[in-house]
Amino acid sequence: MTDLRKLGEIMAINEDWQKFMSLVPKSHQEPDIPKFTTENINTLNRVFPTSHFDTGMELLIHEWADMSIGSKSKRATIGYVRDLCLKGGFIRAADYLNHFVLGGERIFGCDDSILNSVEEVCYEEDEGNQEDLIRWDNLISEDMSSDSSSLFEINSTQSVHLSNSGPFIPVNDLKVHSFPLKYILKITKDFGRLDPSFKIGSGGYSEVFKGLTGQMRVVAVKRLKNTERKEYQFNNEIETIPNLFHPNIIKILGYCNESVDHLCLIYPFMENGSLECRLELNPPLTWPEKLNISQGIISGIVFLHEGAQKELIHRDIKTANVLIDINLRPKIIDFGFLYSKSRNGDSESPDDNSQTLAQRGTSAYMAPEVIYNIVHAKLDVFSFGVILIELITGLKAFDENREDRDLATHIQEHASYLDLIDKKSPPWDRRRIENWFKVALECTENDYIIRPKSRNVQIKLMAI
Repeated sequence: MTDLRKLGEIMAINEDWQKFMSLVPKSHQEPDIPKFTTENINTLNRVFPTSHFDTGMELLIHEWADMSIGSKSKRATIGYVRDLCLKGGFIRAADYLNHFVLGGERIFGCDDSILNSVEEVCYEEDEGNQEDLIRWDNLISEDMSSDSSSLFEINSTQSVHLSNSGPFIPVNDLKVHSFPLKYILKITKDFGRLDPSFKIGSGGYSEVFKGLTGQMRVVAVKRLKNTERKEYQFNNEIETIPNLFHPNIIKILGYCNESVDHLCLIYPFMENGSLECRLELNPPLTWPEKLNISQGIISGIVFLHEGAQKELIHRDIKTANVLIDINLRPKIIDFGFLYSKSRNGDSESPDDNSQTLAQRGTSAYMAPEVIYNIVHAKLDVFSFGVILIELITGLKAFDENREDRDLATHIQEHASYLDLIDKKSPPWDRRRIENWFKVALECTENDYIIRPKSRNVQIKLMAI
């Protein structure tokens, strides 16, 4: 359970979060004027049951942080929330934040000196470090909110969706913030050593940790493992992702290269995890949800292939490298094996002399031509086809208990592949599913000359 979730459960008693909301001042200059109106409180109370948040306090903190970007109002730092809890008499919440989150003393009563001086505090550190930590928190918060809107600003319970119909123009002037190792250690609880729940997962090339900033923003921190190519992978990500502005490609918030043993990348935290994990959860995704996810992934792939100044080939498209956000929008991640080609066909990747140039990624998603060291955009199309088959059948890309362990071969060898359509998802239009399956089979065609380009795949999927 996260610190914010626990706080939310405490403040859910007697709906204290609504009373707390009325205490938040408009700004430091106007401490007696409420930041939130009665209408704001009623709006949050109305939309909370249908939101993705488990408690009203979590939704409030999220909206408060969004509204504070670019304004002079107080930010929702841990120390400030604690002090407001004290001011409002929510002693249990204040005690939890002060002792269990900030590591301070237990609070069993109200101290007048604290109640009369509500100061914004981020961490229990010396003043110089406080200023640095707040500044680094602000950098992350501003990046996370730069393309989002507050519930009160859009005055709607509907999510803002961006079109998947075509590639976006890349933004080439985005800057990636560098963060010191001490800040990374702080927000990840020393890479999960102080709190094992902060370790999210681990793969062949990296470990992923949850990071909790002083403004209660949750981020994901990827620390690269000590492999021969980790510096190449690290540079690939920080040099490429900031120039890729597309709703289906992950946004990078920052990095840390202070220590060669701790090369870290900071990303937004995706509540729904990876597509690989989501496919194993209940309730199962509906067919429309699966189709929307498919359309989103191919939109991101088309952007890589056609929308940037260079042709970009991901080389490791798989369900584990697709994250799902709160609106079930897919985000392609992990650009460590990215291969770039100029529009005239010349390679611009630093590993273009490698004898295993094409053989990067995960075997179950690899096109057969990789054994000939062929690198082209249709490698990503083949990998995407395997994802489509996973979505349609519910089968795993690799199963050591199958005679044909990789899914693409299993489908090709299966006489009646339509019998493999996933029965766990609610019933849907059979004809549309069959057309969808045909697209998947075209993508996993062994002959890459026949295999379609990503743009043609996108057109067919959008027509289903």
